[in-house]
Amino acid sequence: MYKLNRDVLYSIFIELRNDKNALHSCLLVNKTWCEIVISILWRNPWKYLNYRKRKILLDVIISHLPDESRNKLEDQQTSLSLYKKPFFNYIDFCKHLNLNAIKELIMDSGMWVVYDEIIHLFMNENTSFTHLHIPKNFDYQIQLIPGIERCISKIEFVSCYTNIGENILCGLIEMCKSIREIEIVINVKNNDRVAKLIRSSENLINVHFLTNYAGKIRDESFWEILEDSLIKHANSIQHLKINKQLTTQILSYLVNLKSLELKGNHCDETWNCLNNLSLPHLEILRVNNYIPVMSLGDLIENTGESLTEISIENMCYTDYDNKRLIQAIYTKCLVLKYLKIEIKNDDIIELGKLLKNCQCLEGLIIIGNSDFNWNRCFETLAKSSPPNLFMFKFKNLSNLNKHMSLKLFFECWKGRSPLNPMILQFMTVQPVSLRNKNLIEIYKAEGVIKKFANHIYNKDFEWD
Repeated sequence: MYKLNRDVLYSIFIELRNDKNALHSCLLVNKTWCEIVISILWRNPWKYLNYRKRKILLDVIISHLPDESRNKLEDQQTSLSLYKKPFFNYIDFCKHLNLNAIKELIMDSGMWVVYDEIIHLFMNENTSFTHLHIPKNFDYQIQLIPGIERCISKIEFVSCYTNIGENILCGLIEMCKSIREIEIVINVKNNDRVAKLIRSSENLINVHFLTNYAGKIRDESFWEILEDSLIKHANSIQHLKINKQLTTQILSYLVNLKSLELKGNHCDETWNCLNNLSLPHLEILRVNNYIPVMSLGDLIENTGESLTEISIENMCYTDYDNKRLIQAIYTKCLVLKYLKIEIKNDDIIELGKLLKNCQCLEGLIIIGNSDFNWNRCFETLAKSSPPNLFMFKFKNLSNLNKHMSLKLFFECWKGRSPLNPMILQFMTVQPVSLRNKNLIEIYKAEGVIKKFANHIYNKDFEWD
């Protein structure tokens, strides 16, 4: 029964793994709770790392080193707080190995004398990681560390640059067959072994290709090799994220894709890979910057039946293109739950049709422009919003204070507010006017609005 209780507690606490405040409140209940919570908090100690906490984390890591190593730091008269040996071996709990964060901690402190020992502290036969982050230009011979195969053989996520050492890539190819998610940052050096690493995985599900060099210079032949390496995983890949126009027609092979994120770099990119493309299982589509709207409309028309989330922003298109895009959404995406889209004044009638057709809609983000008529927009939302829609974000509200339409919007919401009080957010760096702030407080008191916030930095479909 005792073991069962621990298992049940662990199952509960693991559900709280993203709520550090709740976990911290459980630490002092008793020894059992403390042990379980510590093991969860230290799965990924880099997750909440900021500048203020860097020294504290480094102090704790150093406290695990043998006395001989700690004496080296004392001899250097560092400002490090040399803690006593900890009650728990926190390193053994760690499942995310972020070599980039370790390198930054060492650079900040200047304690290169113990860098090798910290690497060995994490990478040994007693640790087993699921996530591995490798910094650019990294050339540490980790494949020579005793026990390294057990340490990384169960890796499920890898993030690395194309210019990391050849020996490291060879080691990953040989020892890491269980990679399910891979993030490749393509910088100046293109390395064919990266494609071999992709092919070596036995069940790749999530792929992220990211370019981080400026300008249009790129090695198309390397990109072709990289994209072709995905063909082996055509049936298993479910999530793809890229920020460069694809060179091949690889998308047409990924028939089981569930989420697709595209970001363009240049307005002259054609994105022909989207033409006549059908992804029958696609549920999430996120696009940003210079993706041709005509091709995007075709994709939605060919795919839309399963789409539940669409996010479209920073596109260059004509009024006709935008209208056709909205028409494609309300014609095909009848199970859509979340939508982020730019609306122009000429599109407000089409917005009304979208609200009437997409009855499953729960969250809506509307991006206006400098002359956008928020009056008409709010009137349309008040009249046509489907029953499930109650979460709103509005972006580019520079002219909102000129209008009285917010009050009309809130008044029309009164009849439905007992079931779905509104969660509202303005996505602007400008402060809310005193008049609108007071208006919002009145309707919060009446139960029409459940929550209100005014910030621009959280994720698209997060309202907390």
